[in-house]
Amino acid sequence: MRHFIETHFGLVLALSCVAGLAIPAIGRLPDVSVVWTLAALMFVSCYRLHEGGLKAIAWRDIAWFYLLRYAALPLILWLIAHALAPAYASGVFLLSVLPAAVASPAFANIYGGSLPPAFAIAVVTQLAAPFLIPLMFALLGEGQVTPPPLHLFSTMVWCILLPMLAYAILRRHRRSAAYIHSRNRLFSVLLVAFIIALAVAKQREVILSSGAAVAAALIVTALCFLCYIAFGWFLLKR
Repeated sequence: MRHFIETHFGLVLALSCVAGLAIPAIGRLPDVSVVWTLAALMFVSCYRLHEGGLKAIAWRDIAWFYLLRYAALPLILWLIAHALAPAYASGVFLLSVLPAAVASPAFANIYGGSLPPAFAIAVVTQLAAPFLIPLMFALLGEGQVTPPPLHLFSTMVWCILLPMLAYAILRRHRRSAAYIHSRNRLFSVLLVAFIIALAVAKQREVILSSGAAVAAALIVTALCFLCYIAFGWFLLKR
């Protein structure tokens, strides 16, 4: 079972979506469940850091990536969305300036990517989000859609800083470190799957009752993520 879960990530995620729709009880879990699961995911991901280490990070490249991805690209996508689908322009802009997901290092681990840059981008974008997002929306005159900076800051503390602090304290315990490291991929897949199932279950009624609107939003979101992938590929090629 462990090998199956570790090698069929896409199927596990699909099943987690089905579980979120089929089991309404999941949606009744307290919202704080998401925070604790993300914190656990970050904590588990930290045990892969020693394979590369934060010392290997090219911070200049991270800074350039941040400016291009989180300052320039959101404005470009907002202009495109405003011209083609004005109703989605604010949503596209918000999606584009949101910080890198706490699960980013876990996804890098699952897909065989480099963890140190994923950690660096997650930390930098989370640290800057409470300041950058209100500023970017203020420049567009749409400050009313901005997420509360305090909420962004608290998410960063609970989901990133505290798990990394816990890792710094516990990493020298050899037995637990070896156990978590050997099952790192399994834990990452299961935690991500639970987050997906919980998110789907929380929005179950909306998904089932507003299928057309949800489908349109998913298409727009998928197009945005294709732009992010193409943008990242372009930077890597250069």
